[in-house]
Amino acid sequence: MVIVFFSVGILGACGSNEETNDSSEKTSLEMIEVDVKTQPSEIKSGEVTEIQANVSQGDEKVSDADEVQFEIWKEGAADNEHIKKKAKLQKDGQYVIDFTFDETGKYFIIAHVTARDLHNMPKIEVNVQ
Repeated sequence: MVIVFFSVGILGACGSNEETNDSSEKTSLEMIEVDVKTQPSEIKSGEVTEIQANVSQGDEKVSDADEVQFEIWKEGAADNEHIKKKAKLQKDGQYVIDFTFDETGKYFIIAHVTARDLHNMPKIEVNVQ
């Protein structure tokens, strides 16, 4: 009878550990989200624009990213004409660079974000006046 209670106790403990492991796996596998914005939202050539990447994982702001880099190019530009700039953490989960667009036209911006063993690289399109 003691053996039966002991066995039930061991099985019960194993079951609770599995639940704990499942919930931490869900947290660690949750994708990082990256929201790319510009300040101001209407961009003028020759003026400084702040480009932001707001990084989060679930409800948590990610301030420990391994790398945040912006890749910027004008429509039609060759690959070797893409400009890459590393961003700096400005505040909780927000990484920024200052950038001046020299010409009017359509540009593309990719935020390359590596954090918590995950990578996300959203692309946005902006029109420079």
